[in-house]
Amino acid sequence: VDQVLVMTYDLGTSTYSGFNSPLRPGECSLTQTWTAWTIEDHGPHLWVNLGVNRDKIALSVPFYGWDYTGIDGPCQLGRTGANYLKFPDAYNRKNIYTSAYHWDSRSQVPWLGYTASGTRHFVTYDDETSITAKINYAKSLNLGGIMIYDLESGWFHTQIQNYPRDPLLQTVKSAVWGSGTGDTQPPTASITSPLNGTTVLGTITIAASASDNVGVTRVDF
Repeated sequence: VDQVLVMTYDLGTSTYSGFNSPLRPGECSLTQTWTAWTIEDHGPHLWVNLGVNRDKIALSVPFYGWDYTGIDGPCQLGRTGANYLKFPDAYNRKNIYTSAYHWDSRSQVPWLGYTASGTRHFVTYDDETSITAKINYAKSLNLGGIMIYDLESGWFHTQIQNYPRDPLLQTVKSAVWGSGTGDTQPPTASITSPLNGTTVLGTITIAASASDNVGVTRVDF
């Protein structure tokens, strides 16, 4: 197995409606039998415990969310519908319903709760802050990387002034590589023995040297 992509979204669909991709329990610490799944208890740790190398595991980060109707907050009964919601739509609703925004500090995710045209809405999604938290979590576990689902759901087809068309992807780049653009300088490698132009016969030993501005892990022939 080269890589295991751990699906850590769609965790909130149950009898009670929880967050789409929460890091930890927080929104449903109620005296009830249902407990929301979270990345911490249903994510990479399960695969590590099964013996999968951490550097083969990728944590998923969603660029979408869900709009649950009939309720206006997490862990409520009475949901009447569930609609897939791309990040630009959640962003626009946050700006329209200015008092709807909430942040769960333990689960490290945002959510919206509001009423429109007599219908209650609970919107669970990810934004720049929650995406950064997930990437930092993956780094803390020394995982091999992240997987995004999906790029198109994070794209603004209509340009918003002073806001990038792909804000979540830009957040991923910043959280992974910092303010830079990553390792853009390729390594150099050369064979040091036998020398260039040398005629050889039989079994020989080949030696090489390699250098990189960040570091060299190994040299393969």
